Amino acid sequence: PELEIIASRLETRRYAALKGATTEFSKSEGLTFDPIDNRLFMAIAQIKGGMTDEGGKWRPKSEAGSNQEHIRLSRNKCRAVFAMDIIPDRTKRSEYVVTNMYELVRGEEGARWSFNDLVSNRCDVDKISGPDNLTFMPEYRTLIISEDTDFHQNNAVWAFNVSSRKLTRIQTMPEYAE
Repeated sequence: PELEIIASRLETRRYAALKGATTEFSKSEGLTFDPIDNRLFMAIAQIKGGMTDEGGKWRPKSEAGSNQEHIRLSRNKCRAVFAMDIIPDRTKRSEYVVTNMYELVRGEEGARWSFNDLVSNRCDVDKISGPDNLTFMPEYRTLIISEDTDFHQNNAVWAFNVSSRKLTRIQTMPEYAE
């Protein structure tokens, strides 16, 4: 047990893989909680490599010896925000156990040119790109998504109503304003 504790501190990612945890997340960013529906929201600022159905070069083996393939997403350079349903689980001694994870808001490719072709938006300007910081307003059932991206000429702050699924740009800022 003492060597396991040391290994878990020095080689955290590898140790987690050996225990069966996924190591495939790439650049997870903001995290916020919806106390009404018991959901956790997470911004993912890169969807590539081991997270994609294209796979990564390094596939760690779980304790059972099988290659991990927990996450199988289509590559998305414009990124996404995911939701995770949460339940209490006494056997795991936690009030917050994730039962599933799914894409909630997705950026989409769609280059648009302006200013005589001097400025490019590599992702659709009416969708998110590079979600970074999140917060949730339960009384309005609204997720606030702040971008940090170079795929939009200007970064934006978005309001996503989780009931109506309506996405609204509420602020625009210069690139990298975060």
